[in-house]
Amino acid sequence: MSYTLGQAAVAVKKSKSTISKAIKNGLISAERQSNGSFKIEPSELHRVFPANNINEQPQTLDKTQKDTLETLVKMAQLEAKLEASEKRVDDLEKDRDVWRQQATALLNAPRPKGFLQRILRQ
Repeated sequence: MSYTLGQAAVAVKKSKSTISKAIKNGLISAERQSNGSFKIEPSELHRVFPANNINEQPQTLDKTQKDTLETLVKMAQLEAKLEASEKRVDDLEKDRDVWRQQATALLNAPRPKGFLQRILRQ
């Protein structure tokens, strides 16, 4: 099975002009057909350009992909900030509860006789 110029370009995620230039510069050998099109053997094409792998990271990102990536990064940053804020709130609530217990214990503690009178005189 041979590739046409267009099929070769799709197979390696390159433009047709890139493949055509590679043929012209001798990087890839191809057979010119009677109708002017090229017949490119897959092994010859993939010797220079790796096969298009779905799991590969794209070489360039279009605007939508860049926006999506930026949004995901911002979301991760905001999630980290939210988690840190929630932890801080939990810590502050624990501190508040300790102080409340101490205040309640002091209010309920027995006082010596005449304690309030001494405080009020001051």
